[in-house]
Amino acid sequence: MHVVGVLEPELGRTAIKELLPRDLLETSADVEDLMRDTGFAPSTPIAHGIRNFVTWYIGTTSRFEMTMDKRIIPLIMCGGAGTRLWPASREVRPKQFLPLFGTRSTFQDTLLRVSEASLFDRPIVITNASYRFMVLEQLADIGIEADVILEPMRRDSGPAIAAGAVFAQNRASEAIVLALAADHVVQDNAAFVAACRQGLTAASAGRIVTFGVKPERPATEYGYISPGEVISGEVHAVARFVEKPDAVKAADYVNSGYLWNSGNFMFPASVLLDEYRKVDAASVETISNAVTNAGRDLGFVTLEPEAFGAAKAIS
Repeated sequence: MHVVGVLEPELGRTAIKELLPRDLLETSADVEDLMRDTGFAPSTPIAHGIRNFVTWYIGTTSRFEMTMDKRIIPLIMCGGAGTRLWPASREVRPKQFLPLFGTRSTFQDTLLRVSEASLFDRPIVITNASYRFMVLEQLADIGIEADVILEPMRRDSGPAIAAGAVFAQNRASEAIVLALAADHVVQDNAAFVAACRQGLTAASAGRIVTFGVKPERPATEYGYISPGEVISGEVHAVARFVEKPDAVKAADYVNSGYLWNSGNFMFPASVLLDEYRKVDAASVETISNAVTNAGRDLGFVTLEPEAFGAAKAIS
């Protein structure tokens, strides 16, 4: 009763049984972290400790509620020619636009996967100018609207993601972006959405999130991620990235708990651009100029060719 008597005046309302949203319990790795964050240890006088706890609780709840109100901007990357799947996939109609696994293309399935309005905002599609009408047709077929950015020439995934991040940041200064390949197949959409929800919490805290896939076999065609310490829930720090291994190393990675690197990422647009600047500031500047000076016609956003062409191509 003494705890409630102190707590109610501090909160300014009647104390409830469950003070914390369940997800907040995962923001501290253990009891020691929780005591450090709240300033409330067993030796703390009860009144003083409760006041410290309330200060922490109000601040943490505010951040939690802001995260819950925030939506993810999907950035769908579909500018590749898909020539490795020739002859089914050709440069004039690459694999992401083909109905290879059902009645819809993987591009359409990717868009539908991020269509839950409570979690995902209006998507951005970045594609080659040659595919612009194919993109519009396939968007219309599934009833989804998107901002469509056209690359005047290919510069691979690095500049494309940077351009999408700049565009997203122009839409919302604190934009959280989910960069997705348009040609991936996801069999468990519910698990994907759940992973995005957890990723949003981490990205909202300023982290760049990559998505790992539990290996089905020791594949040599994928890169691998070694999971590190737990951050919260299913979110881990990355201990190590490794490129595509040979068969012996791949088997060792699988046995050691490594994950396939899906190549899909979630990030605050500002953080991604800051990190990009550390390795190639000139390209980020010219990509930003390409977005700022982009043309708009027939509903498309066409990156300014000279500026975008000056960016270094990097995957």
